[in-house]
Amino acid sequence: MASRPRRRWYSVVITGAGTGLGRELALGYAARGCIVFGTAVSAAEVEELRTASGGRVSLAVSDVTKFTKGKIWAEGVSDALDGAGLDLLINNSHVIPPSPLEAISIDTARHALEENVLGAMSIINAFLPALRRSRGQIVQIIDASNSTPDTFFGLAAASNAALEALVSAYRADLKPFGVHVTTVSMGRIQGGEVSTTSDALMSALKNMGPAQRELYGRRLAEYSKSNEELGANALDPCEAAARLIEILDQKPALSRVAVGSDAKAH
Repeated sequence: MASRPRRRWYSVVITGAGTGLGRELALGYAARGCIVFGTAVSAAEVEELRTASGGRVSLAVSDVTKFTKGKIWAEGVSDALDGAGLDLLINNSHVIPPSPLEAISIDTARHALEENVLGAMSIINAFLPALRRSRGQIVQIIDASNSTPDTFFGLAAASNAALEALVSAYRADLKPFGVHVTTVSMGRIQGGEVSTTSDALMSALKNMGPAQRELYGRRLAEYSKSNEELGANALDPCEAAARLIEILDQKPALSRVAVGSDAKAH
C-alpha cells in the first residue's frame, strides 16, 4: 500500500484559489488530507474545483476588496474549524494592471492598491484570532517579475513594495504570538498570468487617447511580444505549487523564499 503524503498542516486557507497557482496549491494540500478553504472570482471556478478535488476544497466567491464580506467569510471559516484554529493562510490574490503610469486612471490604481495591499491586510486581520490559536503561519505571495520598477509596471512595483513593508511589519508584530510570516517571491507562471498581461497591455493601448497612443503605442506592442516570449520559460503552475508546498513543509519556517529561476528572495 502506498504511504499517504506527509501532512504538516491540518487547515489551509488560500485566496485566489480558483485558477493557476492558487488552484494547484488547493489541490495539493487537499491531496494531503488537509481541510482547504479559499476564494474564487466566479461560481464556475467554485464548482470546477469542488469537482476536481472530490469535494475536499471549499471555495467561496469573494472580492478581497469587499472588506466586510471578507471578514464575514473568514468568521465562517473559523466557525467551520470548530475552534481548532487555522494552521496556514496563503494570500495569493492580486491584480497587476500594466500600463504607462500616466495612462492609468486613479480609479484603476485605487482598485489595484486596495486588492493587493489593503485586501491582503483585511484577510490577514480577519484570520489572526484563528492563526494565533494554532500558532499558524501566514504566507504572502509577491510577483517576483514586478518587485522592482520596470517599463509599464510601475503600479505593480509600488504595490509590491507596500505589500513587502506591510508583511515585514506583521512579522515583527506577530512573533511574540508564535505566528510566523513568510514572504514568497514567485516567478512567472505559465498560462493565465502571461496571457493576461499581454491582453492587459493591448487593452491599455486600446483605451488610450490619440496623443498617448502616439507616445506609447509602439513600445507597448513590443513589450507585449517580449512578455509572451518570456512566458515560454515560465513555471508550470502544478510544478510551482509542488515546490512551494515542499518549502513550506520545512522547519523552522523561513521568512523569505523564492520560487522560480527569475525570482530572488530579498
